[in-house]
Amino acid sequence: MKRRPIIAALCLTAGVMGVQMGEPRDAHAQSLVAALSDPLIEINLGFSGANLLLFGTADEGDVVVVVRGPLEDVVVRRKGRVGGIWINRKFVTFRGVPGYYAVSATTALAAIASPEVLAEHAIGAAHLVFEAAEDLTPGEMTAFHDALVRNMESEGLYRAEKGTIDVIGDTLFRTRIEFPAEAPAGAYRVDVHLFRDGELVESQMTPLFVAKSGIERAVFELANEQPALYGIIAIIIAVAGGWFAATVFRRI
Repeated sequence: MKRRPIIAALCLTAGVMGVQMGEPRDAHAQSLVAALSDPLIEINLGFSGANLLLFGTADEGDVVVVVRGPLEDVVVRRKGRVGGIWINRKFVTFRGVPGYYAVSATTALAAIASPEVLAEHAIGAAHLVFEAAEDLTPGEMTAFHDALVRNMESEGLYRAEKGTIDVIGDTLFRTRIEFPAEAPAGAYRVDVHLFRDGELVESQMTPLFVAKSGIERAVFELANEQPALYGIIAIIIAVAGGWFAATVFRRI
């Protein structure tokens, strides 16, 4: 069993016991504390997804957990019918798009804060702001933005308000964060927010890393650091595989 989650859990439990047993609290003590069961997810050949536990303590209020994946460029295409055939008629490249996005909350976001407050803190997929490389009208921007969110949700990479946060007693909370097999490698951030009376009163950010390991990592690094060599090796393997298959079928 790994030591990191055990140590974090013990520290957190000790802090909670101190508050419940009536120890004096500092005037500037944190009203929100959270930790992950593991800050690293390793992707290997058999990776089929991961499930992490986030737990913590919070004073009175609503807790919202937002997980954002590494930023990337995403192309969204719109199809149109020409001569009875559906073809791609226009495309838009969005920059700075989270490769993964998930939201969990103690209750519905609409009951926690107003749309203006949620938009200010980019909470909820509808409030994510993407930069388009092309000039778009407001209507086109909305249409392509919504299409991007739908595509990411269909791939399981956007999980807006899919998760729930369990509250235990008056201060403890926990939630599970699900990562699909398609989750991109890179640096993630986990933001835990505490809302009270519709306003954000405190936040905590925890880094999370999704990294390839074993042969997956070697292939990934080769493809990104030496693309020319990677291409040559890929061609050699393809040619060798074709030659081997042709030889086998000739002998059958």
